[in-house]
Amino acid sequence: MNESPWISIIIPVYNAGQYFEECLQTVCGNTQLDIEIILIDDGSTDGSGNTARKWAAKDVRVRYIQQENQGCSSARNHGIELARGKWIMFVDADDTIEPDTMKKLEPKFEDAEIVCFGCHMNLPENMTELHKLESAITEELALSACGVRRPENGLPETNFASMCWKLYRGDFLRRTNLKIDRELVRGEDLLFNCHAFSEAYS
Repeated sequence: MNESPWISIIIPVYNAGQYFEECLQTVCGNTQLDIEIILIDDGSTDGSGNTARKWAAKDVRVRYIQQENQGCSSARNHGIELARGKWIMFVDADDTIEPDTMKKLEPKFEDAEIVCFGCHMNLPENMTELHKLESAITEELALSACGVRRPENGLPETNFASMCWKLYRGDFLRRTNLKIDRELVRGEDLLFNCHAFSEAYS
């Protein structure tokens, strides 16, 4: 494996069930081959760890790391510490990505420290309004508190809040030593991004 791959994809895993296999199929099947995939097993008890080990055994790009259950934020922080890529991307264990996602992103944004891109969300009907409400309130308050101004032509609310659907330059995260707050139960993605965007090119 390349010592400094183009991108490190960090996937925290905890009892991911039926979705995890499809997630790994899409990530490992991406047409960009210069990647490392870091699976942080956060103490799964449902067989997700066995699925992760299976993929690590058959694909040299996959690294399997096991830790005691400490939560998603701890798993992501662990992944950041291990990541060797020029870029870092976070994928949840129930997410899928398009086969050419990395190829589309690779030639662009070489001078950026954070790159945002689109996604399609499949949510149960009863979660839609709750998600919009939380995003509309929490995000604007946090942006204002951190002194971050939303660009006029971009960053829809559901995009800014999540750590997924973004690339973070590896050197940027290492230089700023940004970490996800392990004590927060909700909103840790948003808080991390507020700090990240305020630090970018500062």
